[in-house]
Order: sequence, then structure tokens, then C-alpha cells
Amino acid sequence: FKAALFTLVSLILLVLAGLLVWNFSEPWRLGGVPAGAAIQRVYQRVHQATLRLEGTLAPGATPAELSQSLLAKIEWVKHETQWVAYFENARDELEHIIAIYNQHMYSAHGASLGAQGQTLRAWNLLRGRLLLARWAYRLRFMRKLMRHFSKSGTISIHNTNSG
Repeated sequence: FKAALFTLVSLILLVLAGLLVWNFSEPWRLGGVPAGAAIQRVYQRVHQATLRLEGTLAPGATPAELSQSLLAKIEWVKHETQWVAYFENARDELEHIIAIYNQHMYSAHGASLGAQGQTLRAWNLLRGRLLLARWAYRLRFMRKLMRHFSKSGTISIHNTNSG
């Protein structure tokens, strides 16, 4: 039993270490691709982060709509937690990423290496903020669920839609 438990714990630690290495190597991995591809990948990651926080986006949401949706969640986290100062620059970072993405996608001029570097720096800062926002949002949901459970002794789901 001890050997199986040790093996399981070792595998879990190995997977966690692999995820950390993968996460921290992202700037290096994105820095090794052409500027346009890196900027598109960063935008895709912003889109994925928005879906994780928001749950859904309208199909075909524009970069401006994506930005607006994500900023609304960031503002909520900023005002509902003690981390106001930590999220102060999130708007600027997101707007920078969206502006560079729009320039890359809709301008006749391609993205430069300088734009790629700036976008990667902005993404590196923003993704830490988004990870914290996602955890804050989940913790709020769990607190509400636990509060409801402790008051009623059961978890009930009420259908408020009638008609």
C-alpha cells in the first residue's frame, strides 16, 4: 500500500512539475515563432482565459467585445477582493494586446519583433492576473455554495423561470 501511495504521489508531483515548466516556458516558446503567429496565439490565450472566466461568449465576438467582457470580470474581482492594486494595470495590458492583435490582423503592415516582444511582456503580466481572477471567482462561488449549504442543510436548485 505504501509503495502504491508513494507512486501516486510521485506521479502527481511529476505532472505538477511538468505543468509548471510548461507554464513558465511559454514566453520562450512564443518568442521562438514568427511575430504574427505569436500575436495570434496570445490573442487565442486571451480568448481562452475569457471563456474560463466568463463561461460563454457570443459566437463571432469581436476583439473589442472580448476585451469588454474580460474587463468586466476583472473589474468585479478588483472590487470584490483585496487585490485592487494588483489588477490596476490589467486594463492597459489587455488593451495593448488587443491593439497589437487588431493591427496585425487588419493592417497592411505585419507585426514587428518589437510588437511581439511588447505583446509577450503584456501577456506574461496579464496571465498571472487572470489566473488570480479565475481563482477569486471560483472561491466566491464556492463560498456562496457553502453558505447556502450550511444554512439549509441541503443543496437545492430552484427553477425561477416560469412560463
